[in-house]
Amino acid sequence: ELEYGADLTIGPALEEGFYYDCYLGERNLHDDDKQRLVKRMQSSVKERQDFERVVITKEEAKNMFSENKFKLEMIEAFPDSEVISCYRCGPMVDMCTGPHVPHTGVLKAVGVNSLSRAFWRADVNREPLQRVYGITFPDDKELKSY
Repeated sequence: ELEYGADLTIGPALEEGFYYDCYLGERNLHDDDKQRLVKRMQSSVKERQDFERVVITKEEAKNMFSENKFKLEMIEAFPDSEVISCYRCGPMVDMCTGPHVPHTGVLKAVGVNSLSRAFWRADVNREPLQRVYGITFPDDKELKSY
């Protein structure tokens, strides 16, 4: 299991899988971290963690994400009247428009395709991020075929 936390930034779904950018300070992820990430994902799948949609105000979002400067920067750009959609899954809560599968148990087979570097807001003068590309399938056979 990974012993350190991360400041989450963005994590969109893609045509093929998804990625998540996170800020780890001076630390970098390496290929030998892939299996630990997969094990953590598999643990979440086994726990069948529900995806719960929560709608909050801009002020509530600022309080909820007060320790994450990346989320605060995103929130500040929203109009004051913005209603913000978040999803709770196990111990994690993040801003997201959704929708999601009902729970992590639906995913069954998970994988980490690659790890790369990115920069906040695609600006090389901003904070370095770690990008984790992942994929999920409803069964191991499809993942292995992929």
